[in-house]
Amino acid sequence: MHEIELCAICDRPNCGATVIVSKLGSDRKRFDSETASIEMICPACDKTFELSITAMERVNVSEDQLQIGFFGGRKAARAGFAASSKS
Repeated sequence: MHEIELCAICDRPNCGATVIVSKLGSDRKRFDSETASIEMICPACDKTFELSITAMERVNVSEDQLQIGFFGGRKAARAGFAASSKS
């Protein structure tokens, strides 16, 4: 089973994990209304990154990915996004 979830890609050069926003606890994300962005702590690398809410994507994610809260790198995220966009 797959679900469409709002995701953000960690911008750290050595990470690039796709983070499932709904799976981050409130202690690991903070919305900044002045910049319309969300500051998050990546569950893959434990580093902070910030992303504009307009740059987030809806991605088709599996049950396993939902349980972990993140997956793959940039190429995996883009392939998932392309597949969900064509449906």
